Amino acid sequence: MKRLLTLVAILYCWYAQAQVTVVTAQGPGPYSKTKREAFMDSFRHSTTIFILQYRDYEQLAAYEQAIKRSWTVTPYKIIRPEELLAYEGKTGYSFFSFAAFYTGKHNTTQHLMYGLWMPMLNKKGRFKNQYFFAQILLYPEWNKRINMADYSRSKHKYDASLMNCVLDQATFYNWNATFLGGYLKTIDQRLKDNRKYDSWYDYSVETIATLKKDTLFIPAYTKIKEKIWQNAVYNDSTLTEESIHAEYPYPVQFITLDGLEKRVQSGLATNYLVFTVDASTKYIDIYSNTSGLIYNHMSLLSWTFKNKDMAHITQAIQQVNTR
Repeated sequence: MKRLLTLVAILYCWYAQAQVTVVTAQGPGPYSKTKREAFMDSFRHSTTIFILQYRDYEQLAAYEQAIKRSWTVTPYKIIRPEELLAYEGKTGYSFFSFAAFYTGKHNTTQHLMYGLWMPMLNKKGRFKNQYFFAQILLYPEWNKRINMADYSRSKHKYDASLMNCVLDQATFYNWNATFLGGYLKTIDQRLKDNRKYDSWYDYSVETIATLKKDTLFIPAYTKIKEKIWQNAVYNDSTLTEESIHAEYPYPVQFITLDGLEKRVQSGLATNYLVFTVDASTKYIDIYSNTSGLIYNHMSLLSWTFKNKDMAHITQAIQQVNTR
């Protein structure tokens, strides 16, 4: 198992400008454009292997449905983590798996993500490195994030124990079958388009206007506030639909994650917000379960969801008519 999880946990450094980042041949990224085009061609002819957290296999039907509805760029297969070694050294496969990377002067700032990659093999067909096509930043629940801080202080932060924690113990606010479907729909479309995207503020003029009349569903976890120095959390009772209307004068409703999943799985068209905190940056994204990403925004040196965050969305909606 340790050898397996070390392979899953190959770590790299990629500064994220969005919660979901996609590298295409036309956009900025590692290596030359010619090499990126070659990687992209290999990817298009691959079968994509999806690896989930262990608890996710208890809801495998929901994840299978989300992937089937959202992923069209390559054939795919869902496997369990322990099956990954069967694909080691083989060509023709791309992988979605959990991983981590570190940034900062001394590589002590930890980031957890779900990434799409292909193995780079040496002349002998042995694993050499990974080429990443996409990453989805994850927002671990506060108590798990504190526990995982031990790994970022360890000299062995790249070992398999971190991935054991991620795969078997960690829970993430922004991870479930519904969220995965939105992420994949966005990544799928961008890989097929193979064009440059603006990672900072990127939203669809055609779809964001629908928020004027369609309800935006906000997951209840956005109300959770952390008392970092006390290792505790509380629910912000001042964050309500009424308080949000002061900054966002359109239909809005708070909803539990279970309620959101039931709504989406029933086939109802749904616009929903995803709130992510990664290190000292927060990301606010809006997805449609029918078309993928509608809106994204990032704020540096910010950790909590606030009413004024909705003002940025209002501004984007109102600018539609001026374009």
